[in-house]
Amino acid sequence: MEAERACRLYERPLHKHGMRYIPIVGDSDSKSYARVTESEPYGPGVFIPKEDCIGHVTKRMGTAL
Repeated sequence: MEAERACRLYERPLHKHGMRYIPIVGDSDSKSYARVTESEPYGPGVFIPKEDCIGHVTKRMGTAL
């Protein structure tokens, strides 16, 4: 369900306003990024990079230590 909403979120501004959301920011364990990249909302030639939320990164590093 979260992945489906992310796909809609990335398709909507291009059709309405001609804008693109680049990059995608999220936690590393979600499937939203994979779903958005496979749906190719901006066409096959546009790469959407992924950036991890700093809160999730520090939480994972803290528990690993």
